[in-house]
Amino acid sequence: LLLYFALTFTSSWALWLASGVLQYGGQLPPLEHGWLVAQVGVFCPSLWALVFTAIVREDLRRQCLGLLLGVFLPAVLLGLFIASQGVENPNDLPLATRILILALALLVLAVFLFSRRLLLVERGWLTARSLKWCLAAALQLPLFFLLAWLIVNASGGNLGSGILTGGTAALSGVVVLFAFDLVFGGALGEELGWRGFALPRLLDRWSPLRSALVLGILWALWHLPIDLAVGFGAAGAGGVVFRLLFTCSLSVIVVWYFIHSGHGMLAALLIHTTLNWLPVLEFTNYEAAMGLLFFMMFLISLLIVFGDRSFKALSGWPRQPNGSGKGR
Repeated sequence: LLLYFALTFTSSWALWLASGVLQYGGQLPPLEHGWLVAQVGVFCPSLWALVFTAIVREDLRRQCLGLLLGVFLPAVLLGLFIASQGVENPNDLPLATRILILALALLVLAVFLFSRRLLLVERGWLTARSLKWCLAAALQLPLFFLLAWLIVNASGGNLGSGILTGGTAALSGVVVLFAFDLVFGGALGEELGWRGFALPRLLDRWSPLRSALVLGILWALWHLPIDLAVGFGAAGAGGVVFRLLFTCSLSVIVVWYFIHSGHGMLAALLIHTTLNWLPVLEFTNYEAAMGLLFFMMFLISLLIVFGDRSFKALSGWPRQPNGSGKGR
């Protein structure tokens, strides 16, 4: 696990620095070759997870190879084509490319839907209860963001969204942006690593709370070059501290949904995607609303910690009825 984190950090950092995208500061880089190099760095947590899983689990080697060839290779090839277009917005891509992005996003959702048997997370098939938890995970942060946005604008602010005012065309654009963020925005590149590979091993040793906090700290530090160059709610060291608070709170929420949804990664994928997707909706007073949302997330994480006793249990994995351990 230590080697996994060491390789993930060094490879991601090296690619981000080599890509040159950090020079854009708070502005999003154009979708060109520098963006693609940086994006491969974003994929490193999941890519190394597949490599390490293939090494330690011979019975899962074929699934890992299938994911590399069937999901990540198409993502890189599609990324190469997107980079060759040099656009700034995914909705400016040709129609055929946008359809390919949607198709790949559906494939990713299908993979995560049945991912319990892929990366040491073996808990059987999804149930109706699990799907309800996944749906709640997908809706929670957007709904709390809308609440925060309404509160921020309650004094007479300009209520509006730059992308949601164009009717049917805007709706299709929102769907494309969601699919793009799912594939290229970090969720696919990170979740197989953080929640698929690292979290189950942490839960073998510690309670869900301790596992979530340790993973939250490591998750935050992985962003260190970005936060130092770009900032995160603040500049310099302040951005690093703010990232730590934010990521630890988010990690508690994600791990809580991970456990209650039946130890599947779909809930984590949806939370990650919806959070990254919110900025592209171009809501007015977005920064103020997002600041309030972060505070709400902190309160939600405290409610989980103090309201769910099982979250502080000695082990995050239920024992088998015969007492033989986790059977993994």
